[in-house]
Amino acid sequence: MMRIMLGHAESEAPGMKYLAEILAERYPMIPTYFIAEQPIYQLV
Repeated sequence: MMRIMLGHAESEAPGMKYLAEILAERYPMIPTYFIAEQPIYQLV
């Protein structure tokens, strides 16, 4: 089984979520997920 995981900056999250939706539509036989994560850096 091959897995492709892409990291992203917090500002890129909406685009990455959209990309996951597009890929899932185009290739329904391949499980595709967007996994939200907590920001690594936080400014207080």
